[in-house]
Amino acid sequence: MNDLKPYSYLYKNTAEPAKLRLCFVVKVPAGKSLTGPTINTASSVITVTYAVVSDANQPRDRQEEYENELNWNGNACNVKVVVGDGSGSGGGTIAIASQDAEED
Repeated sequence: MNDLKPYSYLYKNTAEPAKLRLCFVVKVPAGKSLTGPTINTASSVITVTYAVVSDANQPRDRQEEYENELNWNGNACNVKVVVGDGSGSGGGTIAIASQDAEED
């Protein structure tokens, strides 16, 4: 598992009110923590963003799990998870289509 690259699962509940549940794991390196999320639902792509910050209280690498419940209109969309700057050693990105989500 690469540092700061999210590996995610998406679950959907199509009963009213429709919801998406985003679950992801990420390896966070020593000296770093994630803050957030910021959730943007303004387009057909729901973007969930976590910032990476320095944290001297985290002395070792670790795997962390996150879960976000997202309001959803039931229409096809993509859910994009962005950690840090979204690429390279400063973060990572993954996107999942709602039609590929498992029933919750």
